[in-house]
Amino acid sequence: MITDKYCAGLVDSDGYIGLAVSKVEEGFSVKPRVTIKQRKDRSKVLYDIAAQWEIKVYDDANTHCIVFSGNKALRFLESIKNHLVIKPDVAEFVLRVTPTVCSEATLKDIKNALKLIKATPPQTVKNFPSRKWLAGYFDGDGCLLASKEGRLKLQFAAHVNEKAGLLLIQKVFGGTIHIEKSGNCAKLHIYLPQSKLEQMLGYFGKHTIIKNSQVQYVLGHAGKVSGNELYNKLRQLKQPASTK
Repeated sequence: MITDKYCAGLVDSDGYIGLAVSKVEEGFSVKPRVTIKQRKDRSKVLYDIAAQWEIKVYDDANTHCIVFSGNKALRFLESIKNHLVIKPDVAEFVLRVTPTVCSEATLKDIKNALKLIKATPPQTVKNFPSRKWLAGYFDGDGCLLASKEGRLKLQFAAHVNEKAGLLLIQKVFGGTIHIEKSGNCAKLHIYLPQSKLEQMLGYFGKHTIIKNSQVQYVLGHAGKVSGNELYNKLRQLKQPASTK
């Protein structure tokens, strides 16, 4: 079973919380909508979530996606809202204003308010990331890297407006945040000597799904195999299953 905390981490990384709008006789119908996308070669987790919630998995070019809408979106947001780190205010707003039927002017106000909330850091900052939230967030926006010398690091990437997750992880586990030259992307780099490797990957690793094979390999082999072997095996594990 995919837990609510894991789903919250995945939504904070690779999810979209927004509105489903349609024209009706009385004006505009506004309902909640949540979308999660993954590359096709790592979309099994979407099928698991879809099976739990009895929704469909859609084929979207090079990705698969699941879409919660209407009452199921309301229920899903209620189940994850207290576990969200980056998008709790977005979830609360969507839950507060939907479902509704409104005028075009009111719809414009709702959209503008939602846009502002998405551009604003969350009002409530958590003190510590839960294991399962961090697993879901890592599966979405995290990356495990190794040099040919065997030096390991974790990297998390997020839009600058959504760096609350990076800041929380940095507060607890350290690391350095860099803003890309474009000004839109923030990256957290955490180097993993053996002591920190156990501290961090040992904390959330067993709860990962998409990248679990990478985490388990590193936990079992770092410091026991050559840097070159570690580097090559990680690269192999990251390849799409069809090309391994």
